[in-house]
Amino acid sequence: MIKFIRIFIIIILSALPLSAGLLDTEEIPTSIRAIGMGETFAGIADDATAIRMNPAGLAQLKNNELTLMYSDLFQSGLYNLYSVFAFPFQRINTIAVDWLYTGFNEEKEFIYDNVPELGYGEHFIYLSYARKIKENIFAGLNLKYYRINVSYDGETWADGQGIGADLGGLWKPLPKLSAGLVLKNIIPLKVYYENGSPQTYLDPSISLGVSYSPLRNLLAGLDINDSLHLGAEYQVLDMFRLRAGTMKGLTYKGEDSTGFSLGAGVHYKFARFDYAYTYNPDILAIHRFAASLNWGYHAYLVDVVSANIQEMFASLYKSYTRADIVRLMVKNKTKQPMNADVGIYISGLMKKATQKRVLLVPGIPTEVKLPVVFSDDVMEVTDDITRPAEIIVSYESEGRKSEDVTPVNFVLYNRNAFIWDNLDKLAGFVTPQDEKVKEFSRRAVQSMAKGRMKVYFISDNFYKAMVIFDALGSYGVTYISDPNKPFALTSEAKNAIDYIQYPMETLQFRSGDCDDCVVLFASCLENVGIPTMLVDVPGHIFMMFDTGLTQDEIRQENISEEMFLEMNGHAWLPVEATMFGRGFMNAWEEASLNLQDWLNKKKPGEETIRVSLVEESWQQYPSATLPEEDYDIELEPDKLKKSLRDDLDRILSDKDERFVKLKQNYESHPNDPVLNNRIGMYYAKSGLYNLAERYFSNAVTLKTNNAAAYNNLGNIFLILEDYKKAIEKYEQALKLSPRDPDIIENLNRARLERSKSQ
Repeated sequence: MIKFIRIFIIIILSALPLSAGLLDTEEIPTSIRAIGMGETFAGIADDATAIRMNPAGLAQLKNNELTLMYSDLFQSGLYNLYSVFAFPFQRINTIAVDWLYTGFNEEKEFIYDNVPELGYGEHFIYLSYARKIKENIFAGLNLKYYRINVSYDGETWADGQGIGADLGGLWKPLPKLSAGLVLKNIIPLKVYYENGSPQTYLDPSISLGVSYSPLRNLLAGLDINDSLHLGAEYQVLDMFRLRAGTMKGLTYKGEDSTGFSLGAGVHYKFARFDYAYTYNPDILAIHRFAASLNWGYHAYLVDVVSANIQEMFASLYKSYTRADIVRLMVKNKTKQPMNADVGIYISGLMKKATQKRVLLVPGIPTEVKLPVVFSDDVMEVTDDITRPAEIIVSYESEGRKSEDVTPVNFVLYNRNAFIWDNLDKLAGFVTPQDEKVKEFSRRAVQSMAKGRMKVYFISDNFYKAMVIFDALGSYGVTYISDPNKPFALTSEAKNAIDYIQYPMETLQFRSGDCDDCVVLFASCLENVGIPTMLVDVPGHIFMMFDTGLTQDEIRQENISEEMFLEMNGHAWLPVEATMFGRGFMNAWEEASLNLQDWLNKKKPGEETIRVSLVEESWQQYPSATLPEEDYDIELEPDKLKKSLRDDLDRILSDKDERFVKLKQNYESHPNDPVLNNRIGMYYAKSGLYNLAERYFSNAVTLKTNNAAAYNNLGNIFLILEDYKKAIEKYEQALKLSPRDPDIIENLNRARLERSKSQ
């Protein structure tokens, strides 16, 4: 008899043309809480199990929720396993998924060779989306998938699957009153079998529900579908829930279609445990158990009325830590003042949210201004994009910490984007700390024996700037105008987007337009300690560097006043950075002539020229930090030396006509030891000891008995504090001229200095 009952139940459950019977698979209840209230829930629907009773109610959830349920059906060997997960996101949306499995436990005596005599499995999966349409109106949609398999003695009797859909709505006209409407199976669920035509499993139906809370701790509900459901839930303290309900079938033809249910729940922090007992005279009583976890609580007591986020440029990301670029209007919907942490977070671009503690007065929007603290990862953004950000408001509510999140969008321009509304912003592209800039600058200076210079030509800054400029030219960096966005157009259109290469990119590509070349040269000079200034004139940009000399000191070098600009007590030299490869002197001269021309055209009170001292601009617009690039920097020392000698000879020629004649004679007689010695002396007097050493060495090679040249070499090494070589050269000179008092004095001084240094 028992075996017969089991087979009968399975056949009923797997039959397709079911009417609205209580054993309909669709009607197997899954909410333990609802079951305890007589399966009343369409008008309540305020937890994750609402997915099957009324999906619209999912939009009421304020936290993530996971529920697991188990029940033994009718004490027949049939059982249910159920799980549901709901995830609220973006304040008004919730998605949820659940899985109901109905299976059959065959007793051991009916299992032969590990094959049960009866096999039954039924899967029902819901995927749901719910949205808050207005503050008191919610809507939800279910898509559902059904699969069934029935076998006997290992042979499949039925194997089919199908899909369907539900639509739900919830309206809360009053805080204590709500009404729900569910259109079940708006897409009728048809099951398609492997061996048979499709059959409609679940037809469209309607479920109505209302709920009302007459007391703070009491909730009552009424549902109408194929049955009439009445139920209530009463809260004891803050931890316990007691439930009771009854149901009466409206279409069931049995003698007594009335049943009742009891239930209880225990809530503790993030966990809930529920139990339900149902009794119906036509079927056996059922005990059901469920456990739920919830986390990520959102009370939604604060509204972000408006969010204004300025368009942001990745290149300026460090400056956003010092400026309030986010303007929010936040409204406290409660009747009491509230302390809250208001912040902004951008996933993938911030390590943590930028927050500010504020007092939110009730009912009136409060203005909150925030900076944005990006991580260096923002410098990997290479496309202009609209990015999502999260406005996070954290506060205490009902003894729990709520973290309400409101999504907003903002525009983020890529790391090379720039607008010319403020020249100081260009300082963010000047990156002396970049490894490739550092490698290039130091290698260029060291390749020219910079470390062996005791006294520098004109000034330390001047010589370094000249070496680096010529090094960039010999490295192959060239100026290429951007045909799509010429500087003359983008700089005058203050809101036009321009794109600027970082110095490491220009070194890699070995080309760039005028602003690319300017920031590259400025970065290299700043790396070796030379202050720079950016200069913007109509249609063009160039730069200047600080010579480290006062106006009077640079005049003593016989440098014309038209070739420099006095600022902050120092002489600044303009350089045309687009002339890499054409010599430092030419670039200096070109920039000086153009600067004077622009200054002469400038009318009183007219801002024709904009200048930006890089070091000062960094205080507001710090230099960006870029991810490292892997490429090699190889200089050509011989090419650089030739370019540098040409510039040095040009400067010396401009300062002294005698050097011009001396150079001309040398070029006609390069193997004359006397001319080599004289040129070496000229370089030595100018502080160019590395070049002086070269010509003195040529002189002693061309004439081995040249005591004067050996003595001059000794003087060079003495100045450079290489006492061993100085003594060696003086001794060679003394052998050639034993009675020369100058050589003897120099030798004694070198020996004395060596003893002091030991």
